[in-house]
Order: sequence, then C-alpha cells, then structure tokens
Amino acid sequence: MKVGLVHYSKTGHTKSVIEDIALNILKDEHDTVLLPLELASPWDASADRLPLKKLPDVQGFDCLIVGTPVHGGRMAGAVRTFLEEIEGLIGKEVVFLLTNLFWQGWGADQTIQQMRELCTAKGADVLGYGNVRWLGFKRNKRIQQAERKVIELLKD
Repeated sequence: MKVGLVHYSKTGHTKSVIEDIALNILKDEHDTVLLPLELASPWDASADRLPLKKLPDVQGFDCLIVGTPVHGGRMAGAVRTFLEEIEGLIGKEVVFLLTNLFWQGWGADQTIQQMRELCTAKGADVLGYGNVRWLGFKRNKRIQQAERKVIELLKD
C-alpha cells in the first residue's frame, strides 16, 4: 500500500510523531512518503486558513495520514487549507493524527469532527484517528499508543 503522510507542524511535535509512524509503517513494507505542508506566508495563530506554497499531489496514494496540531479547538490553518482545496479523495482511505496540549475533549474532539466532515464531503473513507496529548508525564506512552492505533487502522 502506498501511504502519504500529509502534515503541518509549527513546533515539531506533530512532525516527530508522523516521522515515527512512517518508520513503523516502513517495517510493514508499505511505501510511504512524507508530505509536509509549507506555508506561503507567516504563521498566524488566529487564522482558520493559511496559504500553502504548494498543494501536495495525493493522486498516487492508497491512503493518507493527515497530521495536525490542535490550535484552539481546530486544526492548523495549513491543514484546513489542504483539506478544503485538495481534490481526488473519492474512495481514498484517510487516518488522522492529532497532537494537542490538553485533554481530548478540550479541542481534539472538535478538530476530529471538522476533519471528518471535510474529508467525507470529498468522498474519503475516514478510518479513524490517533491522538497525542502532549502535556503530562506519560507523553511517550501516549505517543506509542497513538502510533499503534494509526498503524492498526491501516491493517484493518
């Protein structure tokens, strides 16, 4: 299976988890490609959408993993721009990976719902999500749990 890992990461947290997942997926002999979203303008925390330098081509992938930090109960502006502008999601499997500072109910749940709505409106088959709460002493355990969940979703 060819898997595209589309992601935006301002602090590097989301990027680090996405890269770990790519290494684990590679162990399962999937063909993976990291597709970082690059901003065309300075980052703005209050913006719902942020312009991208280039929209990644996702046509050749069987599955996409879309990674985003949670900013104020919503996905990163770069990820929203990607999900709103991308074409070719009909029948494509999609898995979400979220990183957030607080409890899942304090923003991540809303972000998952927003992402699910955008993807299903474009015909994607959303398989599920992995979520990492960054704050706290058990971060490494939560990262491993989210990585395992994402990888298991791809096996089903």
